[in-house]
Amino acid sequence: MASSFVSFKERGFWVYDNLLECITGLLYIAIRRRSIDEKWMQQLESLLKANSLGYYSSYMHLDLDEFIVDEDRRDFFISLLNQAIEIVVESGAELDLRFIETELLPERHYLEDNWRFEIKSYVLLKVLYYFELLMYEKLGIEVSDPIFYKFH
Repeated sequence: MASSFVSFKERGFWVYDNLLECITGLLYIAIRRRSIDEKWMQQLESLLKANSLGYYSSYMHLDLDEFIVDEDRRDFFISLLNQAIEIVVESGAELDLRFIETELLPERHYLEDNWRFEIKSYVLLKVLYYFELLMYEKLGIEVSDPIFYKFH
């Protein structure tokens, strides 16, 4: 299964692409629910959507260093993470396939190949927690470090 390194300021974590597609889909839902009036927010929205559609297997890149250049932008991204967490928590123990098909990834042309099951909420919450650690620069994992964490 393909995976990508999510990075910010040269630190980050490895995550399976299909799980990252789901996370970027949640972030895309969160940003769509906002009033976005700045160009960088619109660009971030487009990037989140593109990454959620599954076109970048083994090379998903969120360009966090380009988008999060100051504390205000970091706070905005953290607010998106918090909104994604709320969506997951509200879904209960699992994010069911119907939600994924209708809300999260409706434009995926090969959805049935990757999402034939419910996604455990605790897995999504763990990935979102790693994103939060990354935003606060409390995650010291480098791309070449051994992987000691699992998202399942």
